[in-house]
Amino acid sequence: KPTRLAYSTHLTAPSTRSNARHTNTGAADSSDCWRWVSEKTDLTIILTEGAKKAACLLSHGYPAIAQPGSYGGYSTVTSAIGQTTDRALLPELECIATPGRTIQICFDNDTKLTTRQNVHTATRNLDQLLENSGVKVSVMKWKRESKGIDDIVSSEGAEALHNVF
Repeated sequence: KPTRLAYSTHLTAPSTRSNARHTNTGAADSSDCWRWVSEKTDLTIILTEGAKKAACLLSHGYPAIAQPGSYGGYSTVTSAIGQTTDRALLPELECIATPGRTIQICFDNDTKLTTRQNVHTATRNLDQLLENSGVKVSVMKWKRESKGIDDIVSSEGAEALHNVF
């Protein structure tokens, strides 16, 4: 079960000088936060497909990163004849894919068969890339009608979210 973080208006990380370092605009300096996250390898991170799902998890205290779809966490190089030759984590995930960290993949629970197959393929590829980096990976699944993790909260409330873990 991932650790829930105490949070404020802005996602901030502990700092030796203060609880958050702010720029002259008043917004939290995100580089401090992500540096802290990347160094804190005992912090479980949840990967979702979409900003609304990540925002839902973040607003309930769970560290989450949004990907633009289930294939959004890695790049694929293909040959001129369309064969996959190489896959690599995107740099934004590479920095948190550190040995010993646990990452939970929390993609949608789609009903359409072809979409489910595509999500399964993307999950398998991402899982393999993360495990090659020394990350412990788990895949979140639920037996509910809700498609996404945000839909669970919307239809069943925050307690249902906590019970998914």
